[in-house]
Amino acid sequence: MTSNNDLALTLQAHLLSIPSQDIAEALELDASGVSRIRSGERGLRVGEFAIVMALPSPHFPAGLHIQPANSLAVAPDEYQALLTLARKSLAGGVQ
Repeated sequence: MTSNNDLALTLQAHLLSIPSQDIAEALELDASGVSRIRSGERGLRVGEFAIVMALPSPHFPAGLHIQPANSLAVAPDEYQALLTLARKSLAGGVQ
């Protein structure tokens, strides 16, 4: 199980590595607004947090997403492979 500290560090690494210009464009802010967010002077609203989480970063090029704690995330290519295997199995093509 992942600790809360590990989750916080992962989130922090993602958020701090997103280029300021990307955040500014996504949130429709100027450089000063982004600077205030990065310094902690201004927080992110819930909607803004979701937008920034989904932005790509060097640590997570596809962005981050939130899912329930007991769920399982499957990468799109893995999902497609499982779907193809299931379809072949149902059609009698896998033995």
